[in-house]
Amino acid sequence: MPQILIRSHKSPFTVADADTTYRQNLIGNNTGNLVFSQAVYRLLSTADNDLETSGLARSHPRVINSRFDHVVIPLANAFRSTYIETLDALSSLIEQLTIPVTVLGVGEQASLGGVYKGADSVKPATKRFVSAVLDHSPSIGVRGERTRDYLNSLGFGDEHVKVIGCPSMFMYGPDLNVEKKVESLNVDSAIALNVSPYVAEMGAPINLDHPLIRSDRVRFFLDPSTWFDHLAQYDFSFGTRIHGNIAALLAGTPALLLAHDSRTLELAEYHEIPHRTINSIEADADAITLYAECDWNRLNKAHPDRWDTFATFLQDHNLTHVYDEGQNASAFDERLAATEFPPPVRTLMGFSPEELYEMRRTVTDLGRELHVAYNDLNAAPWLRSKSRKFHHRAWNRIDRAVRSLSMMA
Repeated sequence: MPQILIRSHKSPFTVADADTTYRQNLIGNNTGNLVFSQAVYRLLSTADNDLETSGLARSHPRVINSRFDHVVIPLANAFRSTYIETLDALSSLIEQLTIPVTVLGVGEQASLGGVYKGADSVKPATKRFVSAVLDHSPSIGVRGERTRDYLNSLGFGDEHVKVIGCPSMFMYGPDLNVEKKVESLNVDSAIALNVSPYVAEMGAPINLDHPLIRSDRVRFFLDPSTWFDHLAQYDFSFGTRIHGNIAALLAGTPALLLAHDSRTLELAEYHEIPHRTINSIEADADAITLYAECDWNRLNKAHPDRWDTFATFLQDHNLTHVYDEGQNASAFDERLAATEFPPPVRTLMGFSPEELYEMRRTVTDLGRELHVAYNDLNAAPWLRSKSRKFHHRAWNRIDRAVRSLSMMA
């Protein structure tokens, strides 16, 4: 039975509340990371494969070499200036491995105009990483043609660079068909909006004055399962988050991407997800008109061929999957369905006055306990050297309590 190690911030079956997720960063700063890592885990969950997950950052190559037969690394926009440290760490690890390594869906990041931030430092880190991977693999799987062209410019040929898209789109293998739920939208239609806070054009809800915050209509999901279940309730989803829209598509809800950089645009182009660039949106555009312009038939028609390309890539890397003959995903699906995940994080505006007063009482009580304990410590000279550490620990306790209460659903 092949022992396969999948890079993931957490296993698809790990249950963690909002506080734990925040403190341990179990989403890698982005819940979208869990979508493509879960897709890979599901796809490889055959009766013949034994799977484990790891963030790899603290893994020792000797342990991996002794325990596993294959390392699979799903990635997103890893060729960027803010990811160099992680990319170099992965390169260092891979260089010391003696087993096959497969990279799925890695991509570049540039502006819509093709400008690479920190290009001079990104190039050597990228070349080192791709070279390390190719020493352990027949090819590297990239998200789209833009990343392929970027790696071509660094000296890597098409025989080693394969365009396979993002694994998230293959969560259900060849089975993806997106149909309109309603012929047209109206002012009463259920519409989901996903936003990137750093994209000014989206008017992101980042303060208490925003009407979406004031009306408690903002949610942050901790797991793909609850995200999909929620998005399945809508007629249409749109916005700048590529995996926010892919999550909608996987939930059966038509989605439109508002591409704001090359990484989001190349995935939309490859998978033929309906999209508009953020700088092409008219000032008076609304969800009703955007929906009317969309056609998901091209995505549906292209998907089987895209899946065949992805499945062939897996086969070339000697990786079996649940859509191979004689295999199925029932064991994974049943286990996932039996796992109870926490609800999404909501705004404080959704709490009753009683709940808000309880939060305030808890913080007040903890502050009083801290004050008394700190005074006691200062009164005992032999404990003064420990008081600073205790004080820090106590304030951390208050911080965790406040965050835990505010993240309740």
